[in-house]
Amino acid sequence: MAHNTIRSDTFLTPPMRGAYFFLHTLRTTDGNKQPLASPHYEFVGLVEKLNPDPTLCENYRMFATAAMGVALQVPEFGGSYPAGASWPIQDGDDPAKLVKSPWRKGKWVIKFSATEKFPPRVTIWQNGVAVDLLTKDIGGVAQYKSGDFLQASVYALSYDNKSRGVKFGIEGVCFVGPGEAIGGAQRSAAEMFKGVVGRAPPAAAAPGYGAPPPAAYGTPPAPGYGAAYAPPPPAAPGYSTAAPPAAPGYSTAAPPPPAGPAPGYAPPPPAGPALPQFPR
Repeated sequence: MAHNTIRSDTFLTPPMRGAYFFLHTLRTTDGNKQPLASPHYEFVGLVEKLNPDPTLCENYRMFATAAMGVALQVPEFGGSYPAGASWPIQDGDDPAKLVKSPWRKGKWVIKFSATEKFPPRVTIWQNGVAVDLLTKDIGGVAQYKSGDFLQASVYALSYDNKSRGVKFGIEGVCFVGPGEAIGGAQRSAAEMFKGVVGRAPPAAAAPGYGAPPPAAYGTPPAPGYGAAYAPPPPAAPGYSTAAPPAAPGYSTAAPPPPAGPAPGYAPPPPAGPALPQFPR
């Protein structure tokens, strides 16, 4: 006797994180890379565990009520959930699974799916409106990733083929906010380079090659590179190494009178008039 699928009314999930999305493309292989008999759309929902006791957790009761409501309407199930059948709501705090999947902690884990014939509607919440996402990537940028927050329009439905039970289908998904990446999702540029503080200064040039390296911030410049100008030391008596007078306009002070001979020394040979000193 063919199974007549029983389906619940659709309902809106609470905000939850999602993982391992196949929303714009079909999932065609299983976890062992073997082809699936029925390719389909799916994602894993991570529903907040408001209370570890499922009977006291409002989020758990929402999904459990829908699943049991369907099961009780299936004649071949005999008025209860089928013995030995897989229950569609998993406890994310199962120690055996937390080792490899720590992102399950504190969550009820539910798989949602849709057939190839009826793909889910995918949207993103922008400026108070659900905007359709016709493709996952726009301009080379992924619009969602494993770990992002969403709400979904879903329903419970029965199945009885190689196995029997109740599962959850997807009518549509609306992404409402970014979340920490789960699995192999690439980190953002901000996460990758959060330790970068700036470009390191170049290595010092070998003597005689290239310009000297810039001084570190807050240190005085090396002599001869960017230091304030200082006049040359006075010339030894009898010899003049002073530069020519400054060009007009650099100083308005009148030059001092020529200096007489230094006391105790014989006057030098006659020379031209002494050069005026540089202004200080």
